[in-house]
Amino acid sequence: MNLLIKPAWLLLADRKVQILLEAENYGLFYRGFNFVLLLNILLDFGINNYTSKEIASNQKFIGKFFRKLLIIKLLLSIVFLALVVLISPKIGHSTQLQAIIFIMAFYQIFLSFFQFFRSITVGFQQFRIDAFFSVLEKGFLLITLLIILHIPHYTQYLSAQFYAKIHLIIIVALAIVLGVYIVQKFNLLSSQQLSEKKLGEILKKTTPFALLGILMTLYTRLDVFMIGQLTQRSEFWVAQYVKGFRLLDALNMLFAISAGFLLPLFSKYSKDERWMRINVVAFFELFLWFVAPSVIFAFATKGEIIKSLYGDKDWVIAAESFGILIWVFLAMSLVYVFGTALTAMGKLKQLNMIAGLTVLLNFALNLYYIPRHGIIGAALVTLFSQSIFGGFCLLLTQKKSGLQWHWVKNLKLILLLLLVFFSTKYLQFNQYAFFKIVVIEIALYIVISILLGLIPKRESFVNINKQ
Repeated sequence: MNLLIKPAWLLLADRKVQILLEAENYGLFYRGFNFVLLLNILLDFGINNYTSKEIASNQKFIGKFFRKLLIIKLLLSIVFLALVVLISPKIGHSTQLQAIIFIMAFYQIFLSFFQFFRSITVGFQQFRIDAFFSVLEKGFLLITLLIILHIPHYTQYLSAQFYAKIHLIIIVALAIVLGVYIVQKFNLLSSQQLSEKKLGEILKKTTPFALLGILMTLYTRLDVFMIGQLTQRSEFWVAQYVKGFRLLDALNMLFAISAGFLLPLFSKYSKDERWMRINVVAFFELFLWFVAPSVIFAFATKGEIIKSLYGDKDWVIAAESFGILIWVFLAMSLVYVFGTALTAMGKLKQLNMIAGLTVLLNFALNLYYIPRHGIIGAALVTLFSQSIFGGFCLLLTQKKSGLQWHWVKNLKLILLLLLVFFSTKYLQFNQYAFFKIVVIEIALYIVISILLGLIPKRESFVNINKQ
C-alpha cells in the first residue's frame, strides 16, 4: 500500500489539479513549493536518521532526550523560517507567490515534525505504525482532493493557494495525532536534559549526512527554481517542465521506497569484501531489470503518455522535456545502489565532494542553457548532473570494492532493451492502441528475459536469502 499511495496521489490527484489550475496557476504553486523544498533539509539536519539509529541500539535514548530534541527541531524551524523570509522576496514580488511560499514553509515545518515522530516509531521497530501514518499522509490528501474535484461546480474555486492550504491542514492534523500517540505510548514527557557535550556529538555525527542531503537537494531541484528565475512567462514554463518532472517523481517514489532497506543491509556487511563485491552488483542488476525497460518504453511513447495524462494542449514541449528527464531515472538507480554502498562504507567525505562539484556544475550549466534553450536545456542539464554524480558513485564503489560484473548477461539485457524500443516503435507505426502496446511489450520483455536467464534470482545473491 505504501509503495503505491504516493505515485497514486501524483498521477490521480496532483495531475488533475495541474489540468484544472492550468499552466500559470499550477506553475505558481510549484515555484513556491520547490523553493521551500530547496531549504527543507535544514529542518532535519540528519536528526531523524540519527534518532532511529540511537533508539534501535538503546531504547532509553529517546526517553532521556525527547524534549531537548524537540527544542533543536524548533530552533531549526526558526532558522528555516528566517531564511525563507530573507530570500523569498528575491524569488518574486507576486502576492500570490509569497502567500504560497509561506503556506508551504509551515507545511514543511509540520512535515519535519511528523517525520521526526515517525523516526521514533521506526527506532522502536513499530514498522506497521510507521507505514500506516506514511500512507495516511498522502492518502488523506488523495481522498480529500478526489472528493473536492468531484463536487459539481466546486472546482471553479480551486486555486494555487487553496491547494497549498489543503497540504498544510492535513499535515498539521497528522503531526498532532502522531505526536500525541508517541508521547503517550512511549511515556516521553519525563525526558531529561541533553547536555551541551551530547548535543555537540549529535550535530557532529549528523552534519555530514545533512550536508549530503543539502547538496543532493540542490542539484536535484535547482532546475525548477532557475526556470522560474531565468525565463519569461516563468509559471507557464515551470508547469510544462513539471508535467514530466512529476512523472519522474512518481516512478522515483516506487523505487526509493524499495531501496530504503539497502542502507542497513549494506551497513551490516560493509566490512565483508566478498559480500559487497557480489551483492552490490546483484542489487543493481535487480534495479536495472525493472528500471531500464520502463525508461526505454517511456522514451519511445513520451508523446502518448503526456497527451493521455494532460490532454492535447501544449503537449509537444512537455513531451520533449519528459523524453530527456526519464533517462534521469537510470542515473538515480546508480545513486540508489552505489551511493548507498558508499554511505554504508563511511565514504561521506568523498560523496560530499562529488555532490558539491555537481551542484556547481548544475548551477553553471543551467545559468547558460536555460536562457538559450528553456526547459529542454534544463532537462539536459539535470540528466548530465545526475549522470555525473551517479557515475562517480559507481566508479568509487568499483575502486573500493572491486565489483564483480556479469558482462555477458548485461550485453543480453542491452540487446533486449533495443528490441523493446524498436518493437514499440513498430507497433506505434502500425497504429496499435497504447494499452495494447503496453501489454505486448510487458509480455515480450518477461518472456524473453526468462528465455535468456535475465530475471534476477535469489541465487545471484550471497548470504542474503534470509534477509
